[in-house]
Amino acid sequence: SVSALGKVAVSKIVDYLRHATSRESEDRGLEELCNKLDLEHKDISVDLETYHAIMGEWIEDCNRKWEEGATEKSSSSTEHLESQVPKNISEANKRHVQMNVTSGSLEAFGGDVSKGDMETSDLITCLADLRYNNQKLQEENNKLKLTLEALDDTNSKLLADNECLCRQLKSIQHSVSKAKSLEKELEEARNNLNMSEEEREQILWHNRQLKKENQSLNIKVTSLQEEIIRNSMDTNRQQKKILELSKNAAQLQV
Repeated sequence: SVSALGKVAVSKIVDYLRHATSRESEDRGLEELCNKLDLEHKDISVDLETYHAIMGEWIEDCNRKWEEGATEKSSSSTEHLESQVPKNISEANKRHVQMNVTSGSLEAFGGDVSKGDMETSDLITCLADLRYNNQKLQEENNKLKLTLEALDDTNSKLLADNECLCRQLKSIQHSVSKAKSLEKELEEARNNLNMSEEEREQILWHNRQLKKENQSLNIKVTSLQEEIIRNSMDTNRQQKKILELSKNAAQLQV
């Protein structure tokens, strides 16, 4: 103070803080601080130790009120919280600057910087990190959803291809069965009928042709069976992968 008593009037402290922090004359926070410094509103003078103690309480009250407000907003809905986080960070940054100016003014009186700055800064950093991590999780969740959709499409195509191959297999099996029936009929005809050599040669040739066709059909059946097995294995792998990705997506959403 000018009188070198080590004390400053509350009105001067509040005026200085209002000027340093660019707050309105009717700012509620400064009114609360004024009430803490001068309960009876007699414009008393306070020393540095009292100023430090009351400023610490006031900053803690501001932090607590801000935390309670953030908690109430987060309980309403997650989307509402995300829309409010930038605003809260902006207000917290502004308050952080204001508190830095206030704490800086204490150095002129030989005081220490309040711990409230560090607490507020930690809260701001924590909120920013949470919002950044939430955004990254949302992006990762969207990527997983796209991957799941692509896997679902692939799985549907594999199932459709498998059904088509099954129909083809049934058709070939019917042809094989018919060929075997014809082969049996030819064998019976060769054993039971007294045929001419020419007829016999024709029947034998026809029988050889049927055998070739039967072998070809057997090869196709084997190939189709192998392809069905491969498709079934691919389908099982895709379904397992879909289940794993669904679990991961569910965990990320939680």
